[in-house]
Amino acid sequence: CIHDNTFLEELKTVLDNRIYILIILGYAAQTFVVGGFAYWGIEYVQGALQLSESTATLSFGSLTVLTGVFGTATGGILLDYLRRKAMKPGTPRKLETKIAAEKATMLLAICSVLSLPCVVIGIGINHPAGFFPMVGLGEFLIFMCLTPINSTVVWITPYEVSPLALAISVLSNHLLGDAISPIIIGEILDYTNRNWRTTFVL
Repeated sequence: CIHDNTFLEELKTVLDNRIYILIILGYAAQTFVVGGFAYWGIEYVQGALQLSESTATLSFGSLTVLTGVFGTATGGILLDYLRRKAMKPGTPRKLETKIAAEKATMLLAICSVLSLPCVVIGIGINHPAGFFPMVGLGEFLIFMCLTPINSTVVWITPYEVSPLALAISVLSNHLLGDAISPIIIGEILDYTNRNWRTTFVL
C-alpha cells in the first residue's frame, strides 16, 4: 500500500508538469509522422516516383537509417555545444538545468518548424533527384529532435521521478505515435482514393 501511494504521488508529480505533457505529446506527434512515413513511404516511392520495389526499398530504407543515425548524433552534439556556450563559471546547478532545458526546447522548436516545409516540398517533387534530398533533410531535422527531447524530459522533472517520466514518454510515444499511424494513414489513403500527397500533407 505504501509503495502504491508512493507511485501515485510520483505519477502525479510527473503529470502535473505541463511542459512535460506538451513535450511528450509533441514527441508522439513526431513519431506518428515518422512511423507512418516509414510504413507507407516505400509504397509511395514506388507509385509516385515509378521506382521498382527493390530500388524503392533500398533507397528509402537507406535514407531513413542514415538520417536517423546522423540526425540523432548531430542533435546531441549541437545541444551540448549550445548548453556549454550558455554556461558561465559558477552558475548554480539549478540554473544550469534550467538553461539546458531552454536550449533543448529552442532546438526542438527550430528543427520541428524547419522539417515540415522540407518534407512537403519533397513530396511535391516527382523526381528522385528532388524527392530524396528534401525528404532526407526533413527526416534529418526530425531525428535531430530525439536527443533534446529525452534530455529535456530529464531536466524538467525532479531526479526522483525522471525514470518514471522517461518510461511514460516512451510508452505514450509508441501508443500515440507509430502504433496507430499506419492504420490511420491507411484509412486516410482509402478515403482520398490513394491520394498520396493529400494524405502526407495532412
